[in-house]
Amino acid sequence: MTRHVVVALVLVAFAFTARAWAHHSFAATYLEDQSVTIEGDIVQFLLRNPHSFVHVTVREQDGSTARYVVEWGSPAQLSGAVSRDTLKPGDHVI
Repeated sequence: MTRHVVVALVLVAFAFTARAWAHHSFAATYLEDQSVTIEGDIVQFLLRNPHSFVHVTVREQDGSTARYVVEWGSPAQLSGAVSRDTLKPGDHVI
């Protein structure tokens, strides 16, 4: 009976591992051959796992304002270049 339990646990582990890899497919989520440039003021910067986020208020061409949320990597991926003190609310960014 213990062999059946071990086999079942291994199968469950493989099933969850496959889902984790599928979740982090960059090419399936983003258009890698396109880019967008935005300019505005930082509203909020969240350096956290599994993804960090930068909220930016942007003045559109028609004069209205919009809030963009830019998704970044995890703190480990950004280490050395970005810390919690790198971006502050009110900072102007491009």
